Amino acid sequence: MKNERGRAFRTYILPVAAVLAGAFVAAPASAGVLYSEDFESGVTGWSGGVSAVPGGSPAAFEGSNMGLVTGTDYTYFGDANGGTPPTLTGPQPFTVSTAIYIDTNWASGTGFDWSVAASDKGQLGDPADPYHLRDFIFHAFADGSKVVIGGNNNAGSGPTDSSGGNHYDITTSGWYIFESVFYEAAGALAVDLNLMDGLGNHLFTETRTTALDDFTTVYDGSRYGWFPVMTVANGLYIDAVSLSVADEVPEPATLALMGAGLAGLGLARRCKRG
Repeated sequence: MKNERGRAFRTYILPVAAVLAGAFVAAPASAGVLYSEDFESGVTGWSGGVSAVPGGSPAAFEGSNMGLVTGTDYTYFGDANGGTPPTLTGPQPFTVSTAIYIDTNWASGTGFDWSVAASDKGQLGDPADPYHLRDFIFHAFADGSKVVIGGNNNAGSGPTDSSGGNHYDITTSGWYIFESVFYEAAGALAVDLNLMDGLGNHLFTETRTTALDDFTTVYDGSRYGWFPVMTVANGLYIDAVSLSVADEVPEPATLALMGAGLAGLGLARRCKRG
């Protein structure tokens, strides 16, 4: 009888193990952080005049160093050659996070634009950059004792004042996190331009989307990060630049398999006790 119980247990436990293994294989985790620049060891993956400088006044957002932007500098997030398309390919959600130091004493009328662009599959691009889909742009505009933050898809010839539309007024100097979140909504690419304080508290969101940017057939991953406008005297401090993709979570079918596996384990235990 003992051997029969043992055989019964083995008969059930082996298929259960296979089910569980299959469940986990069905939902592999994504790569997480694909690009990160903290300027602690110089500058990697940027073109233009970006340099690594020691923190002081202000202190760096993280570590000892920070980046100093002095012009219309850009990055392909780790692809130094600006490949076609770079860094992240395919219709995947991703997030770019950048810490930028905002000084409310900047001269009125100065400011910057920070753009993160998406790629397309080549069918909508312009001849100069056939795999460029669209820019998603934060605007920062100094106005007296505040800096006005807004967002849209267009960069002008100078800083853009967003005070007539959706915007946020920064009235305290310090580090702020500019987060561009790319995801699917109603079958199209959507982007949330999120502003947070240095502790990660949410302050502002501008959401941009159009049905023209079909998530599966048109959108094709990341393109670049770029300061198309930068007129802040003596440069702009940045830090903790990253591009990341979220780890995938188990889908309903996977969860069902896991549930079946757990039920099988229970049955195996009952058979062993019997």
